[in-house]
Amino acid sequence: MMFEPVTLIILMIFGLKLFTIWTRHRIKLEEMRQRSVQVPNNASSAQMLAIQTEVQQLRDTCTQFDMSLEHSLKRLDDTVTHIEQRLRALETNQNTDPQRNYQNI
Repeated sequence: MMFEPVTLIILMIFGLKLFTIWTRHRIKLEEMRQRSVQVPNNASSAQMLAIQTEVQQLRDTCTQFDMSLEHSLKRLDDTVTHIEQRLRALETNQNTDPQRNYQNI
């Protein structure tokens, strides 16, 4: 099947044009696919940043509670130590002066 040169030139021009259109279409599809893949990555990086911020806030809160608990335990320990000292003093007074013990009660 032989084509005339004019027919071949026309087929080549239209074929080249169709190939160019098809190639541009494929490029646009690939760009759209890349953008759709990048959007979730941006969203997930934003989510990851939010999670990191929240974890940091939780660490700060835990540290504050830990310091507060430590301070409360120290105060409780000081109070118990003071009560024990007063009790020892009362016991010492009781052993040395029974009459004075009745007056303290």
